[in-house]
Amino acid sequence: MANVFIAELEACEALRIKGLTTSDFDLLRTILPDNLTHVHSNGHLQDREELFDRMVNVIEFISIEREGLTYRFYGSVAVVTGTMKMTSRMRDTNVSADAIATVTQTWVKETNGWQQVAFQSARHP
Repeated sequence: MANVFIAELEACEALRIKGLTTSDFDLLRTILPDNLTHVHSNGHLQDREELFDRMVNVIEFISIEREGLTYRFYGSVAVVTGTMKMTSRMRDTNVSADAIATVTQTWVKETNGWQQVAFQSARHP
């Protein structure tokens, strides 16, 4: 069963990356629930609507790559940890930045599929 869940989570992560890099907020809303908590690498905590507001008004994601993902399952909960390489651009200044971070995501399998309920990143020095 773990292999099936891993394949499903890989598909969800691909959708999340597609939604972020194309600013497809309707797509993102299918996997990022109302009760999402998102902790940025600087420690700033946002809920889903604050995160969406930031994506609409402040930051654009140019590219995102994930590497070295590990999966741990606890019933219908999955904790996924791995490296994220990202290029983003500030919407007001058009300044781009590259970042590498270790990211931990918590996903819950609901009746409508996997939902990412928590995200936390720690930037590499």
